[in-house]
Amino acid sequence: MAWTSCIPDCRITLVVGMVLALGMASCSDKSVSAPGKKDDGGATADAVDAVTTEDAVGPLDVGPPKDVFQRVGKCTAGPEACDDDNPCTIDGCDPNVGCSSTPRDCSDSDPCTLDTCNLANGDCQHLEEKCDDGNQCTEGKCLPDEGCVFDGKDCSDGDACTSDGCSPQTGCVIKPLDCDDGEDCTQDSCDKAIGCVHDKPIGAKCCNLVGDCEDDNVCTVHACTSGICVTAPVFNCCQTDKDCDDGDSCTLDNCDKSAGACANIFKSGPGCCLNDSDCNDNDNCTLDRCIKSACGHETTCCKQASDCQPGGAVGLCDDATCTAAGCGFSHKSASGCCPDKLVAKTGFEAGDAWPNKLIPSTKGIWKIDDQASVAKNTAKAGTVALIYTATMDVIPGGQSVGRAILDTIELPAAAGAKLSFWVRAQLLSGSIGDVFSLRAETAVGSWRIWTAKGSIPSWKKIEVDLSGFAARPATRKVRLVFEFVPTKIKIATSWVRVDVIEVQSTCMAGSCNVDSDCDDGLAATLEVCSEGVCVYKTQPEYCESNGACNDKNPCTTDTCKDLVCQHIDKPNCCTNSDQCKDENPCTTDYCSGLTCKHIIPASKVPPKCCHIPGDCDDGNPCTLDTCPVVGMACAYTKTSADCCVSDVDCDDGNKCSLDLCSKNKCSHKNQCCKTDVDCDDKDALCTADKCEANGICSWTPTGAAGCCEESMLKIDFEDGTTGGLALKNSAPATSKWQPVKGKKAKTGKGSLYYGNLAKGNFDDGATNGTVTSQPMEIAKGEKTVLAFSLYMDTESGTTYDKFEVTLIIGAKKYVVWTKKAEGFKVKAWVDYKVDLSAFGGQKAAIEFLFNTTDGIANNGEGVYLDDITLNRTCEARTCNLATECDDGQAVSTDLCKDGLCSYVLK
Repeated sequence: MAWTSCIPDCRITLVVGMVLALGMASCSDKSVSAPGKKDDGGATADAVDAVTTEDAVGPLDVGPPKDVFQRVGKCTAGPEACDDDNPCTIDGCDPNVGCSSTPRDCSDSDPCTLDTCNLANGDCQHLEEKCDDGNQCTEGKCLPDEGCVFDGKDCSDGDACTSDGCSPQTGCVIKPLDCDDGEDCTQDSCDKAIGCVHDKPIGAKCCNLVGDCEDDNVCTVHACTSGICVTAPVFNCCQTDKDCDDGDSCTLDNCDKSAGACANIFKSGPGCCLNDSDCNDNDNCTLDRCIKSACGHETTCCKQASDCQPGGAVGLCDDATCTAAGCGFSHKSASGCCPDKLVAKTGFEAGDAWPNKLIPSTKGIWKIDDQASVAKNTAKAGTVALIYTATMDVIPGGQSVGRAILDTIELPAAAGAKLSFWVRAQLLSGSIGDVFSLRAETAVGSWRIWTAKGSIPSWKKIEVDLSGFAARPATRKVRLVFEFVPTKIKIATSWVRVDVIEVQSTCMAGSCNVDSDCDDGLAATLEVCSEGVCVYKTQPEYCESNGACNDKNPCTTDTCKDLVCQHIDKPNCCTNSDQCKDENPCTTDYCSGLTCKHIIPASKVPPKCCHIPGDCDDGNPCTLDTCPVVGMACAYTKTSADCCVSDVDCDDGNKCSLDLCSKNKCSHKNQCCKTDVDCDDKDALCTADKCEANGICSWTPTGAAGCCEESMLKIDFEDGTTGGLALKNSAPATSKWQPVKGKKAKTGKGSLYYGNLAKGNFDDGATNGTVTSQPMEIAKGEKTVLAFSLYMDTESGTTYDKFEVTLIIGAKKYVVWTKKAEGFKVKAWVDYKVDLSAFGGQKAAIEFLFNTTDGIANNGEGVYLDDITLNRTCEARTCNLATECDDGQAVSTDLCKDGLCSYVLK
């Protein structure tokens, strides 16, 4: 078909089809060299063959010719028209299709070369195939028959302690091996030959939880510490009955195997006991004691020497003497009679023959330190010492007291003995601190024989006299026990070291002149020198706590001081009336409520009965008071006919006579009148004399300079009135202040009474009342004294049934007297005086207050007040010292200035 025969539409279709066919035909063109062979550059006739159906569907060997579509119809002028200027292509022309360009085939059939065409000259190049796939973890090589082969890269460094790996991007990666197996118990390490090693401690059991350590043994407790089982024995735990053997023949030893708990059950038998009474041997000369279920007996008195050595003589060199105080033992001085000096010794070194048993407390452990040394100051001698160490952990099965028990030794009879040991200690002091002590245990008792008084920073030698134990058969066998009672607070800094313990015989004769010659310095023993021989007994008042000192006597205060009981009598305490005899024939003496009572019956109240002259003091300066016969009535003799205490004493029976008592002396002044002249007292300056309408004279002070009335206030209640005093009582006013006559009075028959007249007491609940004077000017610079007489049948204390005297100055109040005053007592008339000098220059009202404060114990008669006076001296109060100005008031400061008393109120 010619190009010209095609119409444009079919031409487009044909061109496309030709292009596709030409692309396929170029891959099977006969003119193309066989693969791997060089092209000689010659063209063949097949280069311009028409495209066949076979060519169109043949295998595709190379890529399509370059720019095929642009060259269609341009090769009519010959092949030269199809040159693409690329020496690495073979250019051809097909008039029917157009130009074609076929890549030059440079293949040499060797898979180990990279075949390419040089664009500069068209020559084939055959480069070595490097076999690089871009992966840093492979190594490539080329095999003639296979081409590139890729093997994994070997990154091993020959060290089992590294982790060898590879990264495609970076190549080999070498890291140290992590040997942590997550177990706290193991020690992790690495061996270059074998890799990680996980060693377990020899003999240890590893754990994650405490339960991993369980061994089904009730006598052990466990802890999981840092992944290792820590197992500790439970002290005093048992697995067999034999484990519970307490060495006491009076107990049945039983082990509860499920709990590991021992039970030592008392069993009766000869010499066995539960308490001291079980050991009573009906011998008044023995002290019978029950110690750890076994009876012990100590001789306390004797009739003859043989009584002092139960079971026969102790030794040929032992002299037993029966004295008035009991058995005494002395050591014969005959040759060969002194026993070996060394009784027992231990430094806890290997081969020492004084066995011991160590018992921990709940807060510390006794142990033998076999790593001690003198150089490290942990041993006094050798390389071993006994040590107690406190711990924060609770010791399984530990006791409240840690004990280091030395086996029982026997002291030489009557030869004297001395214990010595070396000790260092760090102790917590104070009332709740540590207690470190040494105890001696015998068949008849257990006693502390030494106690540390605090820390002992350097080695110290302690010596204890055991002669009192050696001198008694019942105490010669003794067991020494070091005890540590730990502090009650949580602390673990305390420790004790003990070394070189010795007991030696002192070969003392045991003779004496006085008790002090026998003193062993121990609270455990009571020592007496009797008939020239030391007699030792158990101290009956030995104690270790206040509770051990209870003498069942409520009248003593019982305390334990320095291991000996103190019984201090309580004052005025009694358990029976015989203890209350006071040798006063006027009193009835009896015991009530553990308190001695000394009551004077109404029939014997002075002056009807007296014991000493003071019992008869009636407070009356006009009488001479005596007690002629003890137990009989007082005698009173008037000192002078005109002596007086009050105006009543001066009554001459003359109605026209004004009877006055001044400074205990009577005066009589006419007071009846018809005119003023009848009232003339011859003192025109100081008094205004007037005859009143009732025919009675009045003398009014003028207050002129140089005039002074000593009496500022005088009320005796004889007229049945309050004497101008204002009374104020609480509601309801059944118990109240009121003037009375014919009841109690200090002088005459009238007084002021607080109480309930109908009931004869003041038992109306909590009540109170006041008695108040009009304000009066207190003289300045003079001594002014308030006096009053008081009878109180009330509670005697100051908290309840208060009685107070108060001075009221404007808005201020000053309490100037209370029941605390010297000489106060109840159920008796007492005269009281109050110095008011400090209030000089002030206008003051006087107030008397009674206040029950409660409604309890108000069944007494009440309060009586009588003979109230306020007097001044009418002269300056002079002084040399401030003490001469003492007014007895706590509210003032007393001063002496320029020879005159002055006061400053606080």
